[in-house]
Amino acid sequence: MKAQEMEVAVLDAIVFASTDFGIDLVSLCTAGNIWRLKNGMSTYQLGRFMTSQGLKDYIKAASQVWDIPEVMFVKKVKSPKTPTKWYGHLSIAVLLAEQISPYFHAQVHKTFIEGKLFENRLLGGEEFKRVNSAIAINLPSPSGDNKGRYIQLANMVRNKCIVKKPEKLDISVWNQAAADQVAQALRVEILTKLESMISLGVIRDWEHLKEIVAKL
Repeated sequence: MKAQEMEVAVLDAIVFASTDFGIDLVSLCTAGNIWRLKNGMSTYQLGRFMTSQGLKDYIKAASQVWDIPEVMFVKKVKSPKTPTKWYGHLSIAVLLAEQISPYFHAQVHKTFIEGKLFENRLLGGEEFKRVNSAIAINLPSPSGDNKGRYIQLANMVRNKCIVKKPEKLDISVWNQAAADQVAQALRVEILTKLESMISLGVIRDWEHLKEIVAKL
């Protein structure tokens, strides 16, 4: 599955995350410090965490547990269009959040682990492909070109899932803060139901499909 670069809303800030690399520790620490300052606390220094013996010991232990090379737990990713990011394995991000504050730690855990944000982002993309295949077989466009139906379905599902809609909706919205963990999970749920109903012949035609989506 293709990796997705995401902008995730965590409290009052945006945290960069990748389904391939993990969570950008710089933006995560920035988000945590925004919360700390609003609550009368001093900023937490990311450098203290990155050079700590505790982090080194954790990476060594985690490498043995997951059977992953130590260098994979924190990766420097450069891009010509964006600032350099330091991506950390999800467990590293949670460890950093724990150092910042108990409340911030709980919020990060809720968003990324309990919310299964990475899993649902990837699964949603795969489910959308399955629904498109089911449409091509069972509900094809009279013209023979189903692209318009795929786009229309994407818009319908997106509007059902995303409450806080950005001014411009496009397919990348699933990688932006407008689509949080709740929206991502709802997308998977809706698409899974649609694929099953289309494949089983429960949905009679394209107009019926639009009626079903509106009722979900």
